[in-house]
Amino acid sequence: MNLERAFELSSILLAASGFAGLTLTTDLPLLLAILGFVTLTVRLAQSCGVGSNRLSNQVLQLSPTLWNSLIVMAFVAFVVDLLWVSQDLLPAGIHFLIILMVNKLFNLRERKDFLQLYAISFVAVLASATLTTDLWFGLVFVAYLFSAIWTLLLYHLTKESHEARLAMTSPSRPVNASPFPGPITARFFWTTNGIVVGALCFTIAIFFVIPRIGAGFFKKTRGEVIRTSGFSEKVDLGVIGAIKEDPSIVMRVEFPDQDTLDTDRLY
Repeated sequence: MNLERAFELSSILLAASGFAGLTLTTDLPLLLAILGFVTLTVRLAQSCGVGSNRLSNQVLQLSPTLWNSLIVMAFVAFVVDLLWVSQDLLPAGIHFLIILMVNKLFNLRERKDFLQLYAISFVAVLASATLTTDLWFGLVFVAYLFSAIWTLLLYHLTKESHEARLAMTSPSRPVNASPFPGPITARFFWTTNGIVVGALCFTIAIFFVIPRIGAGFFKKTRGEVIRTSGFSEKVDLGVIGAIKEDPSIVMRVEFPDQDTLDTDRLY
């Protein structure tokens, strides 16, 4: 597979991982879910060279003015959704994000369009991460991590390939001009996957280590949670002492037969 096709395919898979996270964590409207699924399916088929691609070609021929008009209408719908329908920024923003993703998937013409699609996919993963604490989200994160590293690597390689082509056609071509990057080989494929696995292990290590560091830049600035008295089947050493030394008021007791209030502290 050549670099250009692999780059486009990885970019679409990156968007698909973000869309999958939103679909599994939120109750998307049926129309938006179908729209996103059909768009990703058509673009994946076009990138892999499967199917007639007639529908995709017709959509791609829409003028930028028409696409901008659709985005303006989607923004108006976002405001209506925020103020009267969902009345919440996160669901309304997710609905608008799906429209932006569909727009970018059908308008991947320049390199800045790919960068904007990456930003939309990243926001989609962040939004889905805030809406779930289930363990299965780890699968979505791993899929996003794999596709993100592949996409950014291929983005760099295709950029070098484009610059190499410009250097080859330039009249003042340098003698030691770098050749075109070749197709993806098995060695390159497995080396990149090894980098992804290493990045995943490093991310997991940070996830488990940083919340438990108590010194340096990561030192906790919040105070310890105030312990309150109560009944429990398990008692740890030192808990009673911590409760007695805590000056916070945990209870107020009034005696109906006592006229004067005793100011002594009781334990």
